[in-house]
Amino acid sequence: MKRSRSRPLHFFGLAVMAFALLGCSGDDGPTPGGPDAAPGSCGNGVLDNGEMCDPMIDGCCSATCDGLAEAGTECRAVAGACDVAETCSGTSASCPADVVVAAGTECRASTGTCDPAEACDGAVGVCPDEMPADEDQACDDCVFGAGNCSTCSAVGECLPATGLLVINELDVDRGDGAQFIELYDGGIGGTSLDGLLLVFYDGDSDTVYVSLDLTGNFQTDDAGFFLLASQDAPFDAPYQLPPGFIQNGTDAVALYRAEPGSINFGDPVTTDDIMDAVVYGLSRDAGLLALLPGDQEQPRESSSGNASLNSLQRTSDGAGGPLNLLEFVPATPTPGAANAAAE
Repeated sequence: MKRSRSRPLHFFGLAVMAFALLGCSGDDGPTPGGPDAAPGSCGNGVLDNGEMCDPMIDGCCSATCDGLAEAGTECRAVAGACDVAETCSGTSASCPADVVVAAGTECRASTGTCDPAEACDGAVGVCPDEMPADEDQACDDCVFGAGNCSTCSAVGECLPATGLLVINELDVDRGDGAQFIELYDGGIGGTSLDGLLLVFYDGDSDTVYVSLDLTGNFQTDDAGFFLLASQDAPFDAPYQLPPGFIQNGTDAVALYRAEPGSINFGDPVTTDDIMDAVVYGLSRDAGLLALLPGDQEQPRESSSGNASLNSLQRTSDGAGGPLNLLEFVPATPTPGAANAAAE
């Protein structure tokens, strides 16, 4: 006889399937926004069930993942001198877009002429790398005029000008024989005199009567001065001259950067390699004034009184620059010190 299949087993299988599909346990299951997130899961960078947002994903999510951060809460810190912090709006879980300061805003101040300020580029939040000024850019007041200045180095340092000197003061009519000539380097100090010639011209013949080689361990003092003076002068001078050495008629003295022996006794006036010159005396001497550019007038020690009490000096140290007689006036001598003409 043929046996029939077991109905009870078939019914049981259907019942199990229905139980699973209908969720007969009474639990509707975890859903986002509900209370089912695992303890400690907020801030793990995953939007778990029961979380509205996660602060690792949304910068303006609350610390409990169930709401928004308060308006004004910082959500993105400043990344550099050209950046600004972003804050939450209080109406969105997202942090506002990153914003940087406007192009041209100074982000690093200048520390000197050779270190210009840096400015933001308007694209990134960090200040550009520090950049020095252009190499060879002038970085002092150029007391001797354009082209005679200290200059910037490749690393932003102001390098003192070297070898730039002028005749700053001279006294040729001292009654006590204490004649002197003062050179000045603009106040830099320590400027070597190697390679320089100090040449004296006679106004009667307009030729050289003495040429002094200044090479040999001579340099300006800390204040920038260098003195050549008579041996009997009542002050110290690193370069001493015989008494009455400097002629006091209509004569001239000139400073050259030239080879030793290149300018000698009897040579005519020359402007080759000249650095500075002063023509002095009562009578205008066109031959000596050819040392200087333009149509200049020579100064006189006696123009304000007794020549033996005065020197010829620039109105202030270095004033007028090289090859310029305009700033020379008679005043109380100041050998090796700041000129007194402006006092």
